[in-house]
Amino acid sequence: MSKSLRLGFVVITTLSILALLFVSSSIGDSYAASTPSSKQQSLALTITSGSIANAGPQMWTMSGGSLELASDTATSILAAASWNTVSYTMSADVNGLTASGRFYLALTGTTTAGQAVNVRVNTIINSSLPAVCFPSYSVTGVCASGDTSEIPAYFMAYGHVRVETGSALSPECNIGLVIEDAALNPFGAPIVISSMGGSLLVVATYNHARTEWQGVQTAGTLTGTLGSTTVSGGFVQAIQTNENYVTGTATDNGQISLVGMSPAGLNSQGHFHGVSTIPTTGTMDCSPAGLPGTCTETGYVSTGTFTLDPSGMSVSGNYNVQWPAPSIIFGGSITAKVQ
Repeated sequence: MSKSLRLGFVVITTLSILALLFVSSSIGDSYAASTPSSKQQSLALTITSGSIANAGPQMWTMSGGSLELASDTATSILAAASWNTVSYTMSADVNGLTASGRFYLALTGTTTAGQAVNVRVNTIINSSLPAVCFPSYSVTGVCASGDTSEIPAYFMAYGHVRVETGSALSPECNIGLVIEDAALNPFGAPIVISSMGGSLLVVATYNHARTEWQGVQTAGTLTGTLGSTTVSGGFVQAIQTNENYVTGTATDNGQISLVGMSPAGLNSQGHFHGVSTIPTTGTMDCSPAGLPGTCTETGYVSTGTFTLDPSGMSVSGNYNVQWPAPSIIFGGSITAKVQ
């Protein structure tokens, strides 16, 4: 698949989450610093830039599904078979630049002679092909020497395949698989599973797909006003998100800090929580040639609330962050009251 395919949706997902957190942190901090405790003032902030410093540990799970397309050219009998159903399960952990996990696939069909045929694949995931690497933001499929984390586009799995035709069971044969993750095609849409040699190709939907993002680190800059006072500075965040690719929704929470702020009294820490959604408008097809509908670049929208209590003041507000496809950059608005 194309580099843009690998980058698009995955980056959208993570960056949106990050943006959400950014917004939250900036709001709370500004309130606390600039506002006298005896008065209520309005805070308005805009994210002028934001980026991912580290994607953090990730837990990916996926299973399905409904068979859209299948072919197996390993033998002439398999090449002529009609394929009917597929089931697969995947669980993978990503830590830094390392991926590990397991993937299982079962494909059933009928030979031209009317015999039942079953292809069973058991593999271990031991690497991935990154959609984007951090902090370099490399989208070449290869991380730079200074990168410390990645968001995967594909998982690489190695193991054995056995074929049962009628009552005959083949010996185990080695196989390597490339597995597209659901972030590249949300809402249960088809993903591609292919052997590295190209003999086995499966396109199937999924009925379960989630990522638990555990500690995404982000940073960026902010501008705005607190009452009549001009505000500027930066933010850093640590984000936890549980993302559901079937529904296109996520729940977000985390810690936020405003740093290097002017006025300096705005430097502070706090917490936020909210939800993110994948919009169905403004999308772009990024499918490879010959496999239409297997990749969609989307935007991302994050909204939520935050509360802070810096220096005895009460700060609360809302954030709204927008990521246009393919969600490489983001922007947003923050409104809050400081008492």
